[in-house]
Amino acid sequence: MQTILIVEDNKAYQELYSEFFLEKKYRVIQAFTGDEGMKKLIHHNPDVLILDLAIPGLSGRSLLMEIKRHNKNLPVFIVSGRVGMQSDPEIELCSQVKGFFEKPVPMDKLLEEIIKVVPQIPTETPLENKGWIGKKIQGCTIAECIGRGGTGVVYKAKRGKIDVVIKILYLNKSHAPNGQEAEQNHTETVEFDDTEERIARFQREGKILTQIAHPNIISLYDAGLLEGDTYFIIMEYFDGHGLDILLDKERRIPLKEAINIVEQIAEGMLAAHKKDLIQRDLKPSNILYNRQAKCLKIIDFGSARAIKVEQTLTQQGYVVGTPLYMSPEQCLGSALDHRSDIYSLGVIFFQLITGALPFIKDGAMQILFAHVYEAFEWPPQYRYLAPLGIQNMIYKMLDKSKDKRYPSMFDFLQDLKKIKQEIPS
Repeated sequence: MQTILIVEDNKAYQELYSEFFLEKKYRVIQAFTGDEGMKKLIHHNPDVLILDLAIPGLSGRSLLMEIKRHNKNLPVFIVSGRVGMQSDPEIELCSQVKGFFEKPVPMDKLLEEIIKVVPQIPTETPLENKGWIGKKIQGCTIAECIGRGGTGVVYKAKRGKIDVVIKILYLNKSHAPNGQEAEQNHTETVEFDDTEERIARFQREGKILTQIAHPNIISLYDAGLLEGDTYFIIMEYFDGHGLDILLDKERRIPLKEAINIVEQIAEGMLAAHKKDLIQRDLKPSNILYNRQAKCLKIIDFGSARAIKVEQTLTQQGYVVGTPLYMSPEQCLGSALDHRSDIYSLGVIFFQLITGALPFIKDGAMQILFAHVYEAFEWPPQYRYLAPLGIQNMIYKMLDKSKDKRYPSMFDFLQDLKKIKQEIPS
């Protein structure tokens, strides 16, 4: 598997690049500053470098000059929000630079240019099976692999007669199972080389789930350290699929069902908010839904934080979330509270009803800009899909000012339950 190092300080773009190249079977290494990029360049010896010149710390231009001196064979692709960067004589004369792309970057074209310089090597499936199938963890017998990422694996297991899910994080990635057990359901994720961040996210999810007990939030049974370098979380197994899969299949959901879904999400998030916890990454793929049983569970609290901690971290410039569902204050890297989750739920509500998103743009940066500066308007062609009362609720949820949104999930639920009674089954 070939390695791409992406040196880019914008988290939204990092997510965009990573998701695209992981799907194309590349290994992705992320760096958010020039200094971090230099360290990872030396440590990982990547096959390709994607570089934004406007990065903090060691400048992109300085990093490029270091590469010119020490790694003459590394192909570099420059991405920039500035027009005319390719005219810079210092950059133009650097033989490693194989292409220039202005943001928003056309990903297929970027891949095409990368393959011209570094042809893809087919990924081989390792024959050795180092998996956990049949083994026991805390009284749970592992039955099958149901998902896998760059540094962890998700298993279905039995705890007596009860089905559970075991998430395993490997601090030493060489210990991660890589055999046939994961082939059918393999879902590659970005490899974060910052071990401390991976551990913190994993531990945070476990800690948060112990604080919330609610029918619409996945339950935690156990968590801990295993064999010195392997963390585990044992969670409730829920027979459902991501809400995003249903949306991909059907595009939009009948109004009454959409209201029931949003009501359950709001009930679960209200329980989290009562513990002063905000989700920060509420989106359809983080919601498991069983359509037959008409019930759902919110999952993946690895991005969630206590409100006081969140306000401290955002002062240091952290931005977390998925651009399509991020609140304006989240896009700006400002301090968040529960009203940010209300905005994200408003995006989901609109998407469930219409099959569209409030802001449809060509790139991540344009989406972030729209969340912050463009007024939301309910498209005329979708007005027949929801009564005016529902439309007004979503307008309120998607207000740019958090002070003009619902003050709490409780207040939102009060309005939702009232209007639900007025809608025929």
